[in-house]
Amino acid sequence: LKSATQYYQKLVYETYDIYLTQWKYDEKADRMQVIIELENKEVLDKKLEFEAVERNSGTLKMKVLYQDSEFVLLQIEEIPKIWKEISFRVGKEDKTARFYTNINEVEHGKVQTKITEKDCKKERLQAQITYDDVQIAEKEKKIKAYEVENEKLEKRITSLKEATYPSEEETQKAEDTILKAQNQIAVNQNQVAEIEKEIETIVQRTKNIQQQITDLK
Repeated sequence: LKSATQYYQKLVYETYDIYLTQWKYDEKADRMQVIIELENKEVLDKKLEFEAVERNSGTLKMKVLYQDSEFVLLQIEEIPKIWKEISFRVGKEDKTARFYTNINEVEHGKVQTKITEKDCKKERLQAQITYDDVQIAEKEKKIKAYEVENEKLEKRITSLKEATYPSEEETQKAEDTILKAQNQIAVNQNQVAEIEKEIETIVQRTKNIQQQITDLK
């Protein structure tokens, strides 16, 4: 099976940079909801064509519920009960940008049958918040890894300082190792500070998006 396309992985079609931000499968309703973000390098938008193809069943029924210059929300309907892999295509013929999902990796969730334009915009914004949460979680893991490494380095420094060395050469070697460990700790601390700033930026972005959702009510 083709691996599922990661959210916010950039694909290019002509003048468009396209990002998948949601691919949700409602198993009970045999329906999927897909949201893509659009960035056009040209001033005028082009007419985009969409197609969903299942590995064994071929082209699937699909309808666009909302589309503007920034994003598209659509639903793929009548998903076969036994399906394996779906390719969602943007563009024409062989030049299409292709996004993939499969039965093992697809996100599960309820997909509404009746959805207004306002609901579409909320879905898009909520998908952005979900991705922000994923980014924050990944960055917090990196911070934890740096902190764990620094704890090990501190213990190593302590053990080297407490040890007794029979020669000046070994003493110098230990001092060099301590200096190297201290420098690495400083580098790791700087990395943590940078990541924390990135998290703050994402948190603020999430707050702004939440406000947009509130304003839509």
